[in-house]
Amino acid sequence: MDARSRTAFALLMLGGLGSFFPRLRHLPHGSWWFFLLFTFNWVYDAGAYFGGRWWGRTKLVPSISPGKTVEGLVTGLAANALVAAAIFPAVLPAGMGLTRPILIPLAVALGLLAQAGDLVESLIKRWSGRKDSAGIIPGHGGVLDKVDSSFFNAPVLYAVACWLMSL
Repeated sequence: MDARSRTAFALLMLGGLGSFFPRLRHLPHGSWWFFLLFTFNWVYDAGAYFGGRWWGRTKLVPSISPGKTVEGLVTGLAANALVAAAIFPAVLPAGMGLTRPILIPLAVALGLLAQAGDLVESLIKRWSGRKDSAGIIPGHGGVLDKVDSSFFNAPVLYAVACWLMSL
């Protein structure tokens, strides 16, 4: 892929997928949808990190992100499902329509998309020859590493919210 294509891809990710952040926030219960977006991403990320550190042996995609493991992926998905089953039903407003039978598969899907977003952001950094996307948060890969998963999850969560509102 040439430099122009890479730039266009990065802009599409940031501008196109990023446009779902304000859309999600302006829905009914928008602050709760935003809370879900970032909480699912951070729970997945923490679960994947610790699972990979403790049990990680099998590399997920070493050519893009050598530190990611299959064990970390599974642990992150399990962490998301556990939070979706045990915590969110108790704290989310009933008017959102998010019950356990919806939350658990949603948590797993968002975990998979969180990993995809992280890998795509790592790929963009590799294309540009950078280890970190910025130096604002030293040792953490930059600001984009903190929100990369959200770019893939925001459109899906927005679609689920719209679907639930139509029921």
